[in-house]
Amino acid sequence: MILMVGMEAREDSAEVARLVNISRDKDGWFIESHPKLDPVATTTEGVYIAGCCAAPKDIPDTVAQAKAAAGRILARSIRGSIEIDAVFAEIDETKCSGCRVCNNLCPYSAITFDSTKCKSSVISALCKACGACVAACPSGAITARHFTDEQLFAQIEGVLA
Repeated sequence: MILMVGMEAREDSAEVARLVNISRDKDGWFIESHPKLDPVATTTEGVYIAGCCAAPKDIPDTVAQAKAAAGRILARSIRGSIEIDAVFAEIDETKCSGCRVCNNLCPYSAITFDSTKCKSSVISALCKACGACVAACPSGAITARHFTDEQLFAQIEGVLA
């Protein structure tokens, strides 16, 4: 039997996660976008993780992830500019009740709350249009830009026609 010393996430991982707006799991490890399909990307565009910051890993896995993260960064920097999708959530302030359900639900921290107006608003550069806030908004104040109910119904009718 071979045993190895256990690893723990760094004590300052909470501060790092807050600074770069990425999520951590219950043990303090940084969370990838998708563990199998995109193991170096995070939910924040342009922030990549590699090695033992996401979980204990051996040296070959760490080197492979470091190369993947470096490649992704290099590919972004060579282009000279970054394109951001025009699809993001929008909040109708006239319908927003200020319940803050969306604030607690957004995995990208793209929704802020203005305590003076008691209304939520979307930071479009952070929003990934996942639709979690749209589905959860009890007052129906949130829509996904270019994915309004009318547009979705028209697409469904087009497929069924």
